[in-house]
Amino acid sequence: MLNVQDNKIDTLRAVLDVARSCIYSLDAREIYADELDRIDAALAGDKP
Repeated sequence: MLNVQDNKIDTLRAVLDVARSCIYSLDAREIYADELDRIDAALAGDKP
């Protein structure tokens, strides 16, 4: 049986990957890197 929570987290991680790709291509990584890393850590269950 699929876990809906895991599916949502996987979807959010995929969205973060797309956002990172866009940010890298815009050379804005230094502006948004900390925020994306904080969100990624929260999705992984780590404390920000």
